[in-house]
Amino acid sequence: MDKQCFAYFLQQLQVHLQEKGIDQALLMGDGATAHTAQNWSEQQALQWQKLPTACPELNPAERFFEELSAKTSNRVFEDKQQVEDYLANLVRQYQQQPNRISSLTLFSYLSAQTN
Repeated sequence: MDKQCFAYFLQQLQVHLQEKGIDQALLMGDGATAHTAQNWSEQQALQWQKLPTACPELNPAERFFEELSAKTSNRVFEDKQQVEDYLANLVRQYQQQPNRISSLTLFSYLSAQTN
């Protein structure tokens, strides 16, 4: 993911949050260039918390990406579109199972904050 792709994601996330009536959200992530290259002061509804280096166990998204990686490893795709279609289908399956996403990503230190 590059800076422009992440900026687009942030833009769409802000639209989604506004539609849901959510004034602020906290995003956490690693030190990837796409993350750190953003001008976070321009993101009114979003706050950014950089996770410590080399601590994937603190990053909830890592477990989800591990799950996706396991489902795509050792597969051969004919082209980029086939990869995108396959991943889109996987993500749709997870969207239909919110409890599955929670079981992968809702760490105890996060769930204590949501109660």
